[in-house]
Amino acid sequence: MVRILHKIIAVAMLLLLMAGSGFLALTAVGSSEDWNSFLQTCAVEQFVVFCVAVALFILGILFVLTAIRPRTKDRYVSYAGEGGRVSVSLRGIGTFVTKISREFDGVKGLKARVAAGNGWIDVILDAKIREGDQVHEICEAMQQRVRDRLKESLGLTEIRNVTVNVREILSQHGWDKEQ
Repeated sequence: MVRILHKIIAVAMLLLLMAGSGFLALTAVGSSEDWNSFLQTCAVEQFVVFCVAVALFILGILFVLTAIRPRTKDRYVSYAGEGGRVSVSLRGIGTFVTKISREFDGVKGLKARVAAGNGWIDVILDAKIREGDQVHEICEAMQQRVRDRLKESLGLTEIRNVTVNVREILSQHGWDKEQ
């Protein structure tokens, strides 16, 4: 949402800059009477000029503020290893788990989220599965595979839940489109 607002403000500023500079260039190139008339109008309408200047200033501040990306603070799961502490980000675990979908022919579009508490993690998988495959068997196999891979590769043993949400069951026709 902020990115869209930033782009809208950028387009508005660009259009105002182009229109304003075009108007000033045409007025300056025109007769001296046009230029003097413009300056006289600015002197008489000081409040309007002030309001336009404040609006442009605020637009500039909004542009800068919408360009600033808030730093997302990564959360980590930490545990003691043989040589010290090991910390793995929840985002990293989610990315790692997502790659497990490659091991299952009937799974497409796996997304993983990871939640952590005091010494435990939960993994939530959102999956698209091909129609005709044994959905419950695939889900159970994925749950076990996630547990095994997290234990083998990352050393995580306190996995409280692995939840699989089947978001879509794709027909063979829909499956072929996504391939």
